Amino acid sequence: MSALSAWSVIVYCPLAGGASGRGTLAALASACESLPTQGFIVWLNPVFGSVAFDGKPFEETKTFARMKDKLRGMVRLSQISSNMVHQMGMRQMTSRHLSYKEAMGVAAISLWDRQRFAGTRREIYGQLLGVLGRVGPAAPS
Repeated sequence: MSALSAWSVIVYCPLAGGASGRGTLAALASACESLPTQGFIVWLNPVFGSVAFDGKPFEETKTFARMKDKLRGMVRLSQISSNMVHQMGMRQMTSRHLSYKEAMGVAAISLWDRQRFAGTRREIYGQLLGVLGRVGPAAPS
């Protein structure tokens, strides 16, 4: 996986599991072939099933081997993201066009959903920090 320059474009590409997997894999391959950036971040999303192709994880596919130099990294969404209760809460949040931070302050969203959001946000942000490194301006000294 390659390093990014100060002004590189980052492209986030979801890679779904289950019946949607082949279509999202083809779209990712097409984007990698068409766009000159080396800043692709793949989001492995098991919401519709395991993200595997012919029984192999994404990292063991021929498609991955062809595009690995264009990938900056991967974010693996956990199985909690595919939990039906969590999905209902996420639909409520996204239908209101709220960020995680905004959703935390909405009393109409249950405490349990807000707790699940907080856990998911920590998990995703932690992975993104691992892929991207420090994000934002340096702290004042």
